[in-house]
Amino acid sequence: RGPLGNTEERVVAFITDASLLPAAMQKLTSFVLQELNNTIQSEKFRVERKKQNMRPMDAPPSLIGRLEVFVDNVYREEKYRNQQHFSTRPIHLKAGYRGPLAKLEYATSSFLDVLIAYEKKRLDLLSQAGLLLKRPMEAHPNSPFGLLESIFVGLIRAPILLAALFSRIYDLLHESETDEYYVDSPLKQQREENNFSGPWWEDE
Repeated sequence: RGPLGNTEERVVAFITDASLLPAAMQKLTSFVLQELNNTIQSEKFRVERKKQNMRPMDAPPSLIGRLEVFVDNVYREEKYRNQQHFSTRPIHLKAGYRGPLAKLEYATSSFLDVLIAYEKKRLDLLSQAGLLLKRPMEAHPNSPFGLLESIFVGLIRAPILLAALFSRIYDLLHESETDEYYVDSPLKQQREENNFSGPWWEDE
């Protein structure tokens, strides 16, 4: 079962089980109240010490502080990415300069790879069981509808295949330039020289 199957199971369970909704609302309410309390305590800390100029990210943890950390990391990441080629993807940046966008791109790409693999497997099982209707180009390729579908599909697939080909070539050329930065030791030396710690989730 793939991601769509798991999501469907959870949605059906949430709809059919009447006890899940109150529990979910209780958790949501508790989370909101906790975040509000943390934010209030963090702001009190800044005011009581007469450090209004202190950034929320430097005060005790709060929602505002985490939001500022996120924005700061995105700014650092995009600032460095703009210094590179304009078409550089966030995930291809040097390891020390990858931020939330690179992390999001990696998670999205991994999720789509798993989803596509499971959906292909599901379609294969349905096809083997004879539960899928054959398209005109498969059932009657020489018929007018079969020929029309073949031409239409070819016109759509050609640009997609070319784009995928050029994207793969670019990735291979770019990986040869960035693979050396995936190693921690040279990166740590560079961080020490430049006094830059990198994104927060890479800190040890």
